[in-house]
Amino acid sequence: NLKCLWTSQLLSQIADSVTKLALLWFVYSVTGSAFKTTFVALLQTVSSIVITPFVGLLVDRLPKKPILVITDLLRGIILGVVPWLLPHDALTVDVLYLLVFLYGLASAVFTPALSASIPFLVSPQHFTAGNAILQSTTSIGIILGPIMSGIGIAAIGPKDVMSWNTLTYLASAALLLPIHFRA
Repeated sequence: NLKCLWTSQLLSQIADSVTKLALLWFVYSVTGSAFKTTFVALLQTVSSIVITPFVGLLVDRLPKKPILVITDLLRGIILGVVPWLLPHDALTVDVLYLLVFLYGLASAVFTPALSASIPFLVSPQHFTAGNAILQSTTSIGIILGPIMSGIGIAAIGPKDVMSWNTLTYLASAALLLPIHFRA
């Protein structure tokens, strides 16, 4: 269970880091506006701040596995919609702001649900080790994500990086499906 969760989390953390850079690069390449690019970055953070006081209640009262799967699926879908809307001239700045805000909300729900899932996966004497293993994925994601995003942007462009990154979230969600959480 913990191995599947760790692998899923590794993919999800890398996808988060790839998204941050690719999305900003994408917004700037489409709009040419430093202000709009900065506002997108701000929306990613503000959405977390807005929902954080309520996330604890949600995470404590609901089963962790569906939260993790649904938020990974939502992030993948939201991210995949952005490049899909562009050729159809349906990607307005307001739509982009809404999608980025929703992406940030899903990410803000995912993180505490992940931390709260450890007691349902490992025995109490392994809580510290389980948390340490999951925290290692954050560091790996912070290091590998921007590198992979930068290489991808240079090789195939930010739109295609975001499209491929959608698959990373979907793979992360798929890895969560076989995990058995104790009651």
